[in-house]
Amino acid sequence: MAEKIGKDNIKEEKPGTPKESQAGEEQAKGPQTVAPGGKAMPFLFLGIGIFFFYQSLLLHQKDPTLDGYATFPLLITGIIILLALVDIWQNRKIPTENQGKSLGEKIKNGVRYLLPTDTLIMVVFVFVYLAALELGLGFVISSTAFLFISMCYLIPKKMVKNGIYTAVIMVAIYAIFKILFQVYLP
Repeated sequence: MAEKIGKDNIKEEKPGTPKESQAGEEQAKGPQTVAPGGKAMPFLFLGIGIFFFYQSLLLHQKDPTLDGYATFPLLITGIIILLALVDIWQNRKIPTENQGKSLGEKIKNGVRYLLPTDTLIMVVFVFVYLAALELGLGFVISSTAFLFISMCYLIPKKMVKNGIYTAVIMVAIYAIFKILFQVYLP
């Protein structure tokens, strides 16, 4: 029995086996190609990991004890570097979906894949939020506006619920940090 998927592509089912087990077999084989940008991201994480590992080493020189304040950053950045190297090694022979395309197309496809529109919009929201904090608008006002606008963007047509969620979150943050821990909020 065959199910037509595309014009010339035919997916054949094995007789007597359910579709779920076939899907599991296909997933067990592993990825056939790496997504656009999938080979560049481990190098980005490797660079970030090396930079922060170096910064952690500088901290460690000031307090070279095992329980010093640089121990945890050294551990985390070491893990980031290790995982990036493992990812680079595992993907070294797997072709990318961008195989045979020009460098410009590879970059464009990678950026589109790694930074979809919703992600870019949220990054803009974060920068506006940081600018509002820097301009002295205040933590409570800036955070309330950021949360409400972000929620309304991500969950449209639910303004009342978004307003309630924002209010509950901001009251909880204020109560925990300002009242309970007595932390100064900017």
